[in-house]
Amino acid sequence: MSVQVVPSSAFITMPWANGQGQTCQLFKLVHPLKPDQFALRLSVATVSQGSPFSSFVGIDRQLSLLEGDGMVLTMEDGSKHILDVPGKVVEFGGEVKVDCELIGGVLRDFNVMVARDWGTAIGPFEYRIVKEEWVWRAVLKTGASFIFTLELGN
Repeated sequence: MSVQVVPSSAFITMPWANGQGQTCQLFKLVHPLKPDQFALRLSVATVSQGSPFSSFVGIDRQLSLLEGDGMVLTMEDGSKHILDVPGKVVEFGGEVKVDCELIGGVLRDFNVMVARDWGTAIGPFEYRIVKEEWVWRAVLKTGASFIFTLELGN
């Protein structure tokens, strides 16, 4: 088993693929067969306005609220998911059209993206707040296990 600590100095802030916001990439594992793409990506987005989500074909996504009043996600089939409690998770395919409406003001969310042709994050997922840290844990179909903690308030 190996442990990798990613310091905040390695985080990369970048525009959303749809150009309507920014995300902070915390960790990226390069896809072994597609070096210009990711197999796994963990990021935190600061969302200041509602907008459509970026499309990521072939990617499975998990989204969880970190801080803020939350958001309502409307999927292309009309179903709605309300993320208004930190730790609540919604999972969806990256190619699904999703529209986001903020419940209150600015929020931060945690986003997990896994390339479907590389692996699948399988539960149980743990999203929990312990003191001032937020913890995500999952085991991938490939056998890899990930534990990620994020200090809140920074």
